[in-house]
Amino acid sequence: MGRILTDEAIADFRTRLCDAAEAQLAEGGRTAVNMRGVAERLGVSAMTPYRYFESKQAMINAVRVRGFERLAKALEDAGSAAGPKDVGRAVSEAYVAFASENPAIYRLMFESGSAGEGADPDLAKAVGRARAAMSRDLQRSFQELGPASDAQMAGDLFWATLHGLLALGMAGKLPDCESVQAVAVAALSRGLAAV
Repeated sequence: MGRILTDEAIADFRTRLCDAAEAQLAEGGRTAVNMRGVAERLGVSAMTPYRYFESKQAMINAVRVRGFERLAKALEDAGSAAGPKDVGRAVSEAYVAFASENPAIYRLMFESGSAGEGADPDLAKAVGRARAAMSRDLQRSFQELGPASDAQMAGDLFWATLHGLLALGMAGKLPDCESVQAVAVAALSRGLAAV
């Protein structure tokens, strides 16, 4: 008879599985992530990961959730620590730093063709938190914007701009990504403050 696992033990082992999947991801990209390799890293049977995740895609989505949660936390911390005039720059720098320090996870977070937010409520929640973090402190910074929906639009504009710049930089299509990013954030900040 197998032992009965507590919720805490299950959550702990799921974390270990995700850690192993992130290590595979960092070493070989998305195609390197597989349940057998994760099991081998943890010294368990090839079927053990399936007791914690119904499929490889479910485990990958859990890694994506963790990525969005870490991104949201970085954005929240940066926005809260910045003065009103520096929020756009601080949040943008935190976003770029997260992507630069975690390129494999960042790519996975925005990978097309995988089960999206609609198929995974935890992923939808994590993406929503990151999206809200992009706009929360911008509302404080750009008080002239008025209603919160305008702050959300400002956050979406920052997010789209930064993500586009990073995607181009990671693909080697934008040689001086840092300079372009600095100019883009300054221009966005000025433009939004004038709205």
